[in-house]
Amino acid sequence: DAVVQTPIVLDETSASVSSLLRGAEFGECLHQILERIDFSGDDATASRRIVVEQVQRAGFAAASEAQFLALVRATLDAELLPRLRLRTLLPQYRVAEMEFHFRLASGGAAVLIDLAQRFPQYAAAFHVLSSSGVALQGLMNGFIDLTLVHEGRFYVLDYKSNWLGPDARDYAPQRLALAMEQHRYDLQALIYQVALHRYLRLRLGIRYRTELLGGALYVFVRGLSTTNAGAGVVHQQPSTDLVEALDQWLDGE
Repeated sequence: DAVVQTPIVLDETSASVSSLLRGAEFGECLHQILERIDFSGDDATASRRIVVEQVQRAGFAAASEAQFLALVRATLDAELLPRLRLRTLLPQYRVAEMEFHFRLASGGAAVLIDLAQRFPQYAAAFHVLSSSGVALQGLMNGFIDLTLVHEGRFYVLDYKSNWLGPDARDYAPQRLALAMEQHRYDLQALIYQVALHRYLRLRLGIRYRTELLGGALYVFVRGLSTTNAGAGVVHQQPSTDLVEALDQWLDGE
């Protein structure tokens, strides 16, 4: 199981727009822009209109529009993985805000204890699942910011607008790892992987195999850089064994 964080050479560009406003309203506004904007940027006027509309709707000052535009451009132009930039990702290879539903009928705590021993890097996440003492039953529903295909593999991508500090060093790999742990994004990423696993298994049938999963990309937008590939990005890639085992546990097996 790999949680990949690309070593970066820190420079002044990595968090050049990290002085933006903070809070849930900022994050929601950015999500709304990225959901609606044309990644290719072929129509600059239309892209600017979307930014202006969303910034105004969120109640931010007009002066912040240029900052939002700069942050959106950095998100689209940064190299998130080798040869992966959102600006060049064709529409047929991405889906924004993919909704998922799946049945929950969680298995026993003993299975989670076993998984924690087999995959110790996720032990704290499994503890969250088991600590309530209540079996997970019912229907899980959620939305994935972006689902995409890159070089034949399927990824989930989550935009994170967390404020970790004012400069590039605050978005170095160890700081991103701490944020992933503190907010239990590692658990969120596992759930997204199970959701995508179930969706692809249903849609592709016998053509599907778990190896087609490329993992989860957590994109900390304030730490992105157009000059340092991978800066601001956490690539969590759980093993196929873990995805299949967690899928079975959530299904009551």
